[in-house]
Amino acid sequence: MLFLFIHFFLTFCCIDFVTDTEISRRDFQERELVPWRPDQDVDDSTNFELDSGHNERNWDQFKINEQKFGVRTTYDELLYTTRINKNAENYRELEERAAKIAREIENQTTDNIHMR
Repeated sequence: MLFLFIHFFLTFCCIDFVTDTEISRRDFQERELVPWRPDQDVDDSTNFELDSGHNERNWDQFKINEQKFGVRTTYDELLYTTRINKNAENYRELEERAAKIAREIENQTTDNIHMR
């Protein structure tokens, strides 16, 4: 009995924690987004703008980690993905099929506020 009381008390009386599901059941109202600005006294020349034209195509996080911290990675991409044989006879067919599926997914509409 004491357990049930404590469970009820913590669940409904004291904790302001809610799950994503509980939040999404509430009436949702859009709010105006405000860009983040650093404090005036911070000297940071790093550009975080997505459309700045600055492109880090040659960024190698593993090389930088090794240079800065002496950490050598054991990361192997093939542990997380499948090697694509671009010389396979059906490669073009599979690529076109994948592109078609991607377009179908990207063109879907939804009422799910988390996917807009």
